[in-house]
Formats: sequence, C-alpha cells, structure tokens
Amino acid sequence: MDSKSKVTNDGPEGSDVPCSQKCKSLLVEKLGKNLLGDNVQIIIGETILRCNQTVLVAYCEYFAKTLMIGDSVRLSMSMAPSTFELAYTWMINKDPLCPSDEIVPLLVAGLTLGSSRLSKGILEAFNDLHSFSAKEAYCCYREALETNVAGLAQLLLPRVCRSFLVLVASSVFRKLDAKHVYELLSSNHLAVQSEIEVFYAAIIWLYDDYPNRKKHIKYLLRAIRFNLLPCYLVLHWGENLEELNYELAQEVRVCLTKTMLFQIEVYAGADRDLPLPRIWITDPICPYHKDVELDQYIRISLKDFLCYLKLLQTSESTFLSRIQILPHKKSPVKKILFN
Repeated sequence: MDSKSKVTNDGPEGSDVPCSQKCKSLLVEKLGKNLLGDNVQIIIGETILRCNQTVLVAYCEYFAKTLMIGDSVRLSMSMAPSTFELAYTWMINKDPLCPSDEIVPLLVAGLTLGSSRLSKGILEAFNDLHSFSAKEAYCCYREALETNVAGLAQLLLPRVCRSFLVLVASSVFRKLDAKHVYELLSSNHLAVQSEIEVFYAAIIWLYDDYPNRKKHIKYLLRAIRFNLLPCYLVLHWGENLEELNYELAQEVRVCLTKTMLFQIEVYAGADRDLPLPRIWITDPICPYHKDVELDQYIRISLKDFLCYLKLLQTSESTFLSRIQILPHKKSPVKKILFN
C-alpha cells in the first residue's frame, strides 16, 4: 500500500477545539516563550530522537506526569523509531499525510502513548471510504490481527465489515483462523444482501481445508443468524442437505430445525425476540439480487454466490461506491412469514 491518508489533528489532549484555534495557539505561544526547539531526547533502540517536552506532555498521557525538560527517556515499549517520528510529526503539524502501510503501527503508537487524539484521527481516516480501498482496509485489519494488541482489530472491524463480500472473494479470507472468521460472521456491522451470503461464506472457509476445519463447524454456525433467512430458503436447504459434507449437513439440520420452530412460533403470534439485522445492501452488478426489496423470492445457490464472488474479484475498486445501503429495518422474518 503506497497511498497516503490525512490523519486529522484536533489539538492536544483535553482540548475540545481544533488545533488551528485556541488550544493550538496556546501551545505555540508556550513554545515561543520559553521552550524554543527540542529539549528532551527519546531513545528507541540505538536511535535518539530530539523532541519538545511541551508537545509530548500535551499530547501523550504516557509523558504527562513524568517528562521534564532536559530528560533522556528510553522507551521500553516495542515501537519502531520511524513510527514514533511519524507520531511526533503528527503532533506538530496540521493534518499531516500518513502512508497507508503505517496506519496500524501509528494506531498502536497512539494507544501505547495514551494519545487519544491521535487514535481518534487515525480511526476517522480509516473509516473514510475515499482514503482506503476495500483491499487496503482488510490488509490493515489483518495486520492488526497479527499485532496481538488487545482490541486493536476490533476497532477496525466495522470498516472491514462494510467490504465483507469483497473480503470473502479474496484469498485473505480463506487464510483467517476460525476465531477471526467467527468475529466477522457474528458482527452487527456486516454488510450483506441476505443472511444466506453469511452462511455461504462460512461454507467456503470450511471447505477450503475441510479435514482440518470441520472441527469448527458448530462454532461457526453459531455466528449465522438462521432466523434472518426467509422460510423458502430454510425449506430449500432442508431438502438439499445431501449437497453438503456429512458432518456439516448434520449440524445444519439442527440449526434449520430450530429455525423452522422459531418461525412457526412467530407466525403463531408468540412473543419472541427477533434477531438483530445486518447492514443490508444491494449491489447492482449482483446477478441474483437486483430487487431493492430485501430477500424477495429468489433462490440463491452456493454456485450463484461463487459466480458473484468472481465478479467482485474484477470489480473491487468500485464496490463501495456502487452499493446501496438500505434503510435500517427490523428483522424481515415477520414480513416474510406473513406475505
């Protein structure tokens, strides 16, 4: 990734106005009066970085109570000198550009240094659909998974889920481990046209290495909101389980039976909590879902879904600009049952 994104600088910690206004002016005034230039040293490995004490104290909780003028501080945290330098550049500049491949290390730096303004600015840049392509977004997500920083990948998950179908079409999805596939499939932020796409995504991941992954069948099926499936698709799969591997078919049969009972109870007027919806979208190039209305009576086979994924592989760059996000709706279960 070689593109650059603007990471907004809203001023020092605790300020509620943009840095170009009051707080930035106060900081500049203080620098001008008695803290001309660099007056502390930050040591990372063999690299010595000269910085300004007031800037670091203003932006980072890590330095707020201990850093004094003239100090030399060796950082014990794992951070590349170039990343710290980039973070410091952000502190002293208005809305600097950040290389896309530095977004995750910079976010880790913001969290580690206790710079909530930096972390906020990075997340805003990451969520800007014009700054990051779908591919860049899930590359950042995968990098975040590899950092082992608690909660880091979860911060990026909503943006990645917006491009979920593009991710499923890529080889990256098949390389994820079961835990991270589950996190994706269970997210309320998942953007799909029908819950059947989430089900098929799970099947694709399982089949990529079925002998070693079949032990995760029950775990992954818990992420599928079968109660969001229209009854005709539930019945379709109930009649065509022989298409699936034996172990998978057995577990799916249990899920479908529970779903049928749930839908019968809803139809009978039982007071049941309806499942939370996903983010429903429509893609004009999708061959099986051209109707704007959610889950019309269109039979979507696994083969249909795989054909759509092939289209996504050649049209990824326009995916986010062409999809239509449908207005927030309650679960379609009642509408489907009563139609």
